[in-house]
Amino acid sequence: MKWQTIISQVAVTLGVFGLAGAAQAACPRVAEPAVSVQVVDPGPRVVTTKSIKQINTMAGSHGLSRPGFKVLGITEIAIDSGVQVKYQGIPVGSSVCVNVVNVDAHFGLKKHFVNVPREYAQGSCEYNVVLRHEMAHVDVNRRTVRKYAEVLKAEVRRELRNTGSMLAGSMAQGQQAQTAVIQKIVDAVGARFSAELNQLHAAIDQPGSPYAAEGQCRGW
Repeated sequence: MKWQTIISQVAVTLGVFGLAGAAQAACPRVAEPAVSVQVVDPGPRVVTTKSIKQINTMAGSHGLSRPGFKVLGITEIAIDSGVQVKYQGIPVGSSVCVNVVNVDAHFGLKKHFVNVPREYAQGSCEYNVVLRHEMAHVDVNRRTVRKYAEVLKAEVRRELRNTGSMLAGSMAQGQQAQTAVIQKIVDAVGARFSAELNQLHAAIDQPGSPYAAEGQCRGW
């Protein structure tokens, strides 16, 4: 799962707050930045157009399976994430103090498909077992996205509060430094999100789990 982030400058305001040029070397205290993270979750869509063979090709070694048979269903997701940052620059002598005013982020699932083989008629035992299994994956996806949206919000807010305003030679240099702070957090939170998601999905897929297929339907 790839965590993609776009950080862009949406506005820059330069203000002179009566600082005495070269006589002032330290950055003034600034207000804490506003940080918001919107969860993207249009909900899952059940797809029944693929065959068991196609689903096995997509899934590889992952998914709901039974002895002597391969994957019976698969859930597909694609992550949608992005960050927009508003900066402020305060001239201090020949330098500039740059701080983050606002961070607007979004994180979630732009694609969430539940694939049930077309060989299984809707309402059949096989269809219901596969759907129940895949919806367990859906629940994990949705809960974990929401959890890490809150984690991202809290950690960006905390780090920027600690960072405050940065003294730089130019507005561009200050923005670059502040952007690096945000990117480091995004990367770290994204890695934790992916690791936890993989563990949760593996627990659902393992033999003997409450969502296993063994013995659930006649003929299986």
